Parts: sequence; structure tokens; C-alpha cells
Amino acid sequence: MLVLLVQMLLSGAHAAMAAPLPGAVRDRLPQAAFAAVYREDCRAFAPNASCELAGDLDGDGKTDRVFKIRTRKGGKAGIAIAWADGRYSVIGAGASTLRVRTEVYADGTKEAEVALTEPMELGGITNWKILPPAKEGFVSRPDNPKSVYKAPAVVGHGIFIDGGDAAEMLYWDGGRWRWLILGF
Repeated sequence: MLVLLVQMLLSGAHAAMAAPLPGAVRDRLPQAAFAAVYREDCRAFAPNASCELAGDLDGDGKTDRVFKIRTRKGGKAGIAIAWADGRYSVIGAGASTLRVRTEVYADGTKEAEVALTEPMELGGITNWKILPPAKEGFVSRPDNPKSVYKAPAVVGHGIFIDGGDAAEMLYWDGGRWRWLILGF
């Protein structure tokens, strides 16, 4: 599939691509394939928040870039991760992103029984930020490192997103994305 994608890009056929790329290719896209379908857009969501964030999302000790994007065709909002290795991943923007849904309860966390792949709608985000990992999750308040959002399988920083009435964390666990529902 990657060979086919590269051939399409080299032949100029990428201009005809109207939909986001299939999962196997999309998970870690080369820069050219990413640029053929997506573009940076600071106003894609949370217009008063930073356009770009940075953190070590995969725990490899290297800084990864996180920025707002839109699809070139259709203008769907999303989040792009520019991994330190030069490849890209996409959350939202019409892409079906494999993730495990996890909810936080007073007595612990609960994971969804099945992985989710439907596209995430990110247009309603009003704020976003990177949160550092903690022993059992993510530091929820930088001024108090003991205040933690509990989360399973944390390997690096997480992306905190807030829609005004609900908050969530998106984070990489080393093999897939996790979607941590923090509450309403």
C-alpha cells in the first residue's frame, strides 16, 4: 500500500485524493503523503489557543510537534503529530483513528471493550495543551505535580482537549492512541 501511495504522489495523482488516507498508511505518514492531504491551520479549532504544542508523546526522549490542521478538501479540523522521526500521525480531520476509550470514575478507570475507529470530531475544542506524564497518569495542574488524571499505559506526554463542557486526553500508549474521558 505504501508503494502505491508513493507512486501516486510521484505521479501527481495525489491531487485527486479527496478522502483521508487509509489506517495502515495514515498511522505514521511520510511528510510528502501528509502534505498531500492536510494543511496547517491555526484557526481549525480553539482560535485563541496556541497553534502548536510540543512534548514527548511516545516517550522516546525526543520532542514531537503537535499542531492544528484541516483537510485540503472539505476543511475538516484535526490534530497532527509530527513525530521526531519525521513521520506524521493524524487525529480527527475525517481520519479513522484507532483508539481505546477509557473513562475515569471515582473508584478507578474503565476501558472500552473494543477499539474505536470512527473519525473524531474536533471542531468544538475551545482549549488544548500538553500535559506531562505522572506515575499513574498525567499531571493535571502544573502548579501541583501531585494532582493527577489517572490513566493506564502512559508512556509520554498527553494532549488535553477541552470543549467547554467536557475534557478529554488523547495519548499514545506505545502501540495505539488512547482517548481518556475526564468528565463533563
